[in-house]
Formats: sequence, structure tokens, C-alpha cells
Amino acid sequence: MAIVLLAGCSMPGESPWSPSGGAWNLTGAGEQASASPASANEPAAQVPIAAPLPVLKVSTPAPDSAIPVRQVTLLLNVLRVEASSGSFTDNGELWDLLDETAATPRTVLTLRENGFRFGVGRPELWPTFRERLSRLPMVRTVYDQTVPPQDRPIDLELSARLDDLSVFVFERNGSMRGCLFSDARPLLRVDLGARPQEPGATQIEITPEIRRPPGPLKYVHNGQTFERRNEVLGSVFDELAFSTALRGGAFVVVGPARCVNASPVLGRPFFLRDDAGTVRENLYILSPQTHESTTWWVDRTLTDAALPPR
Repeated sequence: MAIVLLAGCSMPGESPWSPSGGAWNLTGAGEQASASPASANEPAAQVPIAAPLPVLKVSTPAPDSAIPVRQVTLLLNVLRVEASSGSFTDNGELWDLLDETAATPRTVLTLRENGFRFGVGRPELWPTFRERLSRLPMVRTVYDQTVPPQDRPIDLELSARLDDLSVFVFERNGSMRGCLFSDARPLLRVDLGARPQEPGATQIEITPEIRRPPGPLKYVHNGQTFERRNEVLGSVFDELAFSTALRGGAFVVVGPARCVNASPVLGRPFFLRDDAGTVRENLYILSPQTHESTTWWVDRTLTDAALPPR
């Protein structure tokens, strides 16, 4: 059976997330991606929080003398949840439902020192997780979905506004460095890939990045000749990348560690937003969906050979 990876989207489910505008943007995605901020750094009103989407399997009838071709479509569903201060940093009820051991203990410690928490949720725990989210004070949500591009990661831009950012970054060896970024915004780079050797599983990697507008053109040697490219400004924090395999409707939660409220660590601009003098916290839920279908390829050479001569 052949395997073909395609790009496409489908949105079934018992209670689908309702698309809405807000301070949210997905870039680096296919043409079907829909997300332009409605207003700078301002989430939309509350929309329903739905269950992760199941794996869909569709088969078409097999014609005579046909070869089955399995098609796997990847889609990424993203839900941003915003609530009052302390809703996620001090909420053991939420994090107790998630598995934070997908990364090594050293990686988990480094992530928390920098203000990040990553957890994997099992699909059977989603109803409880959703119910606890709905009880948070002043909760607001923004939903989006996108088709992953094949040649680059998805960029989840967390703010429509450029700010001057001053943050501290903790290294794995225990050292600390300060970073200054002018006219910058935080984003999460998301790499998705199907696992042909494990049908129904999706590999996901999430990397924090602080990005600035492209710099001036400079000559860069590409291995063969020199070409002019815009200078890349900002920083990708590969040492804080989180990677795991998701199976059967599992989802990833990216949220703030407690230290973001106490010190200007790297994670602070990723999760905190000043709303007219009131600090609000953000949580991001990523749920990959695979759509499997079987089509049939007919060998026309065999078909034509079987036809009687004219």
C-alpha cells in the first residue's frame, strides 16, 4: 500500500471550535490558513472550547484492477485561552491532568527557569480539562487552524504589536544572560510531521523565538556563490525546543511557569499581556489532526492493453 502525504483540512467534531479574530496570527502556512489580528494584542470574546478532533478515515469503493493509495492529511488546531492573573501559573488542577515528563528532567527544569511549561494531555481527559478551563474567571478564547507547509515551520505569532523586549535567558549549564530586542514580537515555531511507520501518530516540535523585522541586505555565501539576503534579526531558542509524538487525539498545552510574574524571564512576553493596567495570562493548546483516506489508482497501461484492438 502506497502512502501519500497531502495538505488539506477538515473540521468535524461534536462541538467544533468557532473561528474568530483576535491578537493571533498563523504564518508560514498554506493558503487555507486563516488568521489576521483583528486588533493589536486584543483577544476576541469567549467562544466554545471543544474536544480534540478525532482521526477520520474515509474509503471510496475500489474499482476493478485498482491499487489502493493511502492519503494522510495533516491539520493543526490551535486554541489560545486568556484569563486573569494566576489562572495558569498557580492552577494545579489544570497541570495535574497533563504529562510533563515527555522531556528530560534537565529540559523541564530549564524550561521552567525560563518561564515555560509544556504538557501532553490524553484525549479521554479533555472533557475534564475543558470543564476546568470554562470555570476560570474572565476567560476568553481565540481559535485558529492551519495546514502545515511542507518546507518550513508554522509561525504562531502571539502578538500583533512590536515591543522593546528585555529578558533574561537561563542556559542548561546554569548560567544566565540578558537579551535586548527592539521592535520585536514573541512567536512559537511549530514543526509537524506524519509518522508513516506509526499510522495515526504525529510528531510535533515547538520552539520559542523572538523575531524582529528583517535587517538590511548583506552578501551571504551559500556554499557556491554569494547572494544578497536580509540580515536575520532576533533569536531562535533551539535549546528550549519541546518535541514529542502525539497519538490518538492527544494535545499539547504550552503555558506559563510561576516565575513569569516575578521576574523578566524569557517566557514573560509569551504569556503575559497588559490589559489597561491589569495583567492577564495566556495558555496555548495545540491539537494536530490527521485525516486518512483511501483512493484507488488504476494502471492505465494494463487497462489499455486489455482493450480489444480497433
